[in-house]
Amino acid sequence: MHTPRELYGNREAAEGTPDKVWLVDVAQHRWTVISRDTKILERPAEIAAYKTAKLHLILFPGQATAVMLVEAVHATLTEVCTVSARAVPGVWRAHRRRGQWALAEL
Repeated sequence: MHTPRELYGNREAAEGTPDKVWLVDVAQHRWTVISRDTKILERPAEIAAYKTAKLHLILFPGQATAVMLVEAVHATLTEVCTVSARAVPGVWRAHRRRGQWALAEL
């Protein structure tokens, strides 16, 4: 797992980097993006950046607490790795289904 801090050298440099910039930067490393920014696919510039970057994007609930995120990532990690290995990039949303975390392709 990599963080924005690792990508940009320090937390201060990473904070405030526009999505349309960091999506392209992450794509150069062929990393899968795990994010809570569910609005990313509603903003035209960010949609264009995502399409240009051609990366895998896993969206977790924006309102999730730290405990919920740890639970969700732990429960879906195998699935995240599986979809990340696909040749064709895509977008998946983590959600609860019958009390269990799962990924759904968008």
